Amino acid sequence: MKIVILGGSGYLASCLCFYLKKKNKIILGTRNIKKIKYKFKNVEIREVNYLSYKSIENILDKTDYVFHLVGANSKFSENNKKKSLDLKKKTTKILLKACSKTNSKIIYFSTLKVYKNSNKLNINEGSKVKGSNQYVKNHIIAENLILKDIKKNKTKHKIIRLSSVFGLPLFYKSKEVFNLIINSMCLESVKKKKISIKDPSTIRDFYPSSMFESMCKFFFSNKKNNILNFGYETHSLFSIAQIIQKSCVKTLGFRPKIDAITYTEKKKLPLFQSKYLKQKKNKNKIKNEISNLLKLIHSNAK
Repeated sequence: MKIVILGGSGYLASCLCFYLKKKNKIILGTRNIKKIKYKFKNVEIREVNYLSYKSIENILDKTDYVFHLVGANSKFSENNKKKSLDLKKKTTKILLKACSKTNSKIIYFSTLKVYKNSNKLNINEGSKVKGSNQYVKNHIIAENLILKDIKKNKTKHKIIRLSSVFGLPLFYKSKEVFNLIINSMCLESVKKKKISIKDPSTIRDFYPSSMFESMCKFFFSNKKNNILNFGYETHSLFSIAQIIQKSCVKTLGFRPKIDAITYTEKKKLPLFQSKYLKQKKNKNKIKNEISNLLKLIHSNAK
């Protein structure tokens, strides 16, 4: 298949590219090709203007699927509400129009944060959504545009609501990879011998980036469900800090201090799950991913 990834210079795009390039021709579309430092067989890097219909239509020529990863991050969205909203709305509308011409199918990456009370209730694709901040509102608007197109034109686009990704940067060299929660905690534990947590009770579902290898097949499934939750394992930030701490002791020989207020771990945490996807879970998956990440950070710090 021919697959285009828009937002191609980001960490998530690099993960998708790494696992999809084995069996598909990949085009990474980006506003700045200089940001992409890697070269692989079956991977083409092309400059694209996300706000130009002609530019989008050209890159989608004879494309089977297009991953829509274009949009501002959480911090930028809060500081530039109108600009981030306009970017998400305009790029999604242009992409939908171009896909109607090229017959390409959109796979849109949204976030589990669209769910109302996601930190308190068990969540699946049927749970209620609510825009809690500008970043989430932007995603909901894009989702609604895509769902409207699916209903009106019987298109086969998909929405992936993804939990908090973390893991090895693979061939991705940008420092932005350490803006991810677990990655940043691992970096701090190695460099400063401590792990700082503002609110240890914060609950997140975490998704190891290596899971994309086994989950890629669900992107292209012809099943009628248009929304899929991609989650793996729910933790408080405090329990993640404890896992990192133990991994440091075991693999690196030192014990970073957990810098946080006193917190008693809850016995039962909310679940982020899917009604449609049944995946085998390895109880050591999170621990192993963290251990490998710590080793990489430590070796690069020498």
